[in-house]
Amino acid sequence: MLSIISTPMSSHDFSRNDGGSYSSTERMSGIHDTTSTSPVEARIVILRGVVEKPYAHYETDLSKSDTLIEMNTAECRNDITKRFSALRVKVTLKENAPYAIGKLFETWCAESSRKDIYVKILRSQRNGVDETFFSRALRWSDIKHENVLNLWGIALVKSSLGLVSPRLKNGNILSYLENNPLHDRLKSITEISAGLSYLHSLNPPLVHGNIKSGNVIVSDDLRCCLADLSITTEVARNAKTSMVIYGSVRWLAPEVIHATKPPDVNNTPRDIFSYALTIVEIMTGQNPFSELTYEPAVAVAIARGKRPPRPTHPKEGWCPDYVWDLVERCWQQDPIKRPKAREVHQYLKGLLEVGGEGDIPVLGSDSDVSEAGLNLWNHALPTERAAEPGRRRLMGKDEGISRKYLPHEVYSRLFDLAKRETEASHFDEHLPGSSESISLLVYPEEDIQAGIVQGIIQGHRYRERLYEVLHRAPTMNAAEVYQAVLKDEEGVAELVETVLTSKHDMADVLMLREGDMECFMNALQDILDNSESKLINRLREKIRCLLATLCKKATGLPQAMFIDGVAPPQRNICGGAFGDVFRSVYEGKYVALKRLRFFRGSEQGKVCKKFCKEARLWKRLNHKYVLPLLGIDADTFPRQPCMVSPWMFNGTINEFLKRKEKGSVDLLRLIHEVIQGIEFLHSQGVVHGDIKGANILIDDKFHPRLTDFGLTVFQDVEHNTTDFGGTLRWMAPELFFGEKANHRTFASDIYAFGCVCVELYTGKPPFAEEASHDLHVLTKVCGGERPRRPSDMPDKLWALVVKCWNHRSELRPSSEEVSREVEQVTSC
Repeated sequence: MLSIISTPMSSHDFSRNDGGSYSSTERMSGIHDTTSTSPVEARIVILRGVVEKPYAHYETDLSKSDTLIEMNTAECRNDITKRFSALRVKVTLKENAPYAIGKLFETWCAESSRKDIYVKILRSQRNGVDETFFSRALRWSDIKHENVLNLWGIALVKSSLGLVSPRLKNGNILSYLENNPLHDRLKSITEISAGLSYLHSLNPPLVHGNIKSGNVIVSDDLRCCLADLSITTEVARNAKTSMVIYGSVRWLAPEVIHATKPPDVNNTPRDIFSYALTIVEIMTGQNPFSELTYEPAVAVAIARGKRPPRPTHPKEGWCPDYVWDLVERCWQQDPIKRPKAREVHQYLKGLLEVGGEGDIPVLGSDSDVSEAGLNLWNHALPTERAAEPGRRRLMGKDEGISRKYLPHEVYSRLFDLAKRETEASHFDEHLPGSSESISLLVYPEEDIQAGIVQGIIQGHRYRERLYEVLHRAPTMNAAEVYQAVLKDEEGVAELVETVLTSKHDMADVLMLREGDMECFMNALQDILDNSESKLINRLREKIRCLLATLCKKATGLPQAMFIDGVAPPQRNICGGAFGDVFRSVYEGKYVALKRLRFFRGSEQGKVCKKFCKEARLWKRLNHKYVLPLLGIDADTFPRQPCMVSPWMFNGTINEFLKRKEKGSVDLLRLIHEVIQGIEFLHSQGVVHGDIKGANILIDDKFHPRLTDFGLTVFQDVEHNTTDFGGTLRWMAPELFFGEKANHRTFASDIYAFGCVCVELYTGKPPFAEEASHDLHVLTKVCGGERPRRPSDMPDKLWALVVKCWNHRSELRPSSEEVSREVEQVTSC
């Protein structure tokens, strides 16, 4: 039997969306509401006490389609507050299985009074959670704000509790943006901040505790509304489970992960941190830290100050400077330094009123765990770990070479957490991969190689499996996981200290092959990221030096390409599609350090190969209009080598021209020198791939220098090379569709050069006046349209630009022909 317990509701309230807190791994997509939005003719109640008798003999099968569930209030206690009354409501479950299953709740599609609704049922017994559940629901029911979703009702199913909310068509903000990419994102994040500001202004403040795109619902009139106010996180805290999650891990504030006790219920800064990551979701259309598969790894990254990179390319997401600055303020590691919700809202409200700044681009069946499987797991590994302290006690004077360091010993605390969870719950049969989680803890001991170095490598790989086990678990305490990782890494650091003092172990390290080398370097980098261990701090410089040595070896670049003595940079200056740029000093002169962004996993090898390819290419390019490469710095960021080039104080060609009076610079000379640089690249068989004003610097003698070969590929007729992206407004039409899509050529460089000519004469990107969104540019270019002619561009130059823009790439002139024609124009 299901009882609906609800609060008074108006027609306006009911028309809001679907209540929004669903599976932690599934995002609700658009659900169409075919029903009327007239108000329910009832006052739904919150019960302070319910006699269990009506539910004790409950035998209705909830899995049967169209099961009719009636609310029965006859047995309610007399102490129900006078503020509420109970009315009879019928609810029909419409499917034979839950619509979504999360770690704490399962969501059923249902119907009540001809209204489509969601019934979100707690996946545990009510013991110990009633008081929290009802108190939170009661407070939620009192909230009346246009950017906060009202609670419709509470469900009582057997001995479980649930939430009831209307099911409308727009879904959450992320699913809505997927179908409506031109929706105003600035308006959306402003509305979210309005709801958050209201919650924090209450007395006492109401901390949402689980802000993310899945809990931001888009109403029928396209307002963003916060849903799922603290109920899931508060219930989790009070539920009797071995592990607890206080919010979704990818959005958790670092102080929550560091905490050894439940966070303060009035800790409003944690909401501000989660809000910043929600903005990143809205920017990119992806979950924060999407490159990290498992949530435990995300928790460790957040605790150590890691943050998602800024989107720098139109295809990666919408990211104006004024919003990214706000994001960086909101996710500061120190909660005291984060702004208040009301300050955030006032700031965004002001931006919305003036329309923002500049153009805003758009985005582009598991079986039950068997007894045999459990027995296999229970006998595969020791159940006791060695006594404290440390790992060195496991090794006699000469044992390091011959003994095996089993992975579960190297990461013993993390292993204990995973093992405890599987023993306690054997995993829920409804969650995918239950049996696989058990098997992840099993490994054949005979496959483990002897020696400390192999112990570190195998342990680090096993740690990823432990992360996966904890990721699959019904609930996870991020703080507990982080503390386990800290202690395990200190143990690994002891092993590394032994390696550093052993000639035999160091020889083993230097002889590692590519896969093992990468894994060993990842383990060292993780140790360096741990700033809370005195031992690690003492070993830090030695580990950095070892990483630098291994990095040089791993790149395969000649030793002569590496340079020493680059001063530590103060901060990053800017970022490109694939890297960040820092300013530093080398041999008494300012230099730029270009650091490619490395991601763990499958992308890392590709990025490393791309780095080496680009470095080798750049080093051999010697031309007066091409920025030179001084060398590779592998010491500043030991795991991420940097390409070092002279610092150009005049900045990009666009910045240089903005500082000059109109007519004071010979644009034809600059254009001629730019095409000479392109002609040289093409003569070397090199496609630049990303020619635009931002990638043309001005040296101290006011000559242009082509730079940022982030998209450079060799023109090879035998091996068609694709690359990673580009800048849409400068891209040739053939790069969007067909066999040549995203395959840059000499001809696509010539098209981009034509766009640069227009850019230099107007001081604006191509199509700045004709198309405010990149999506519009794509349709115009593919439809044969081109940027307008600048009023002061000479006739002959405009005629050449038109040739460069020919829709058929094979009919565009070569760089040599363009250079010759530009020279003729300059001589007129």
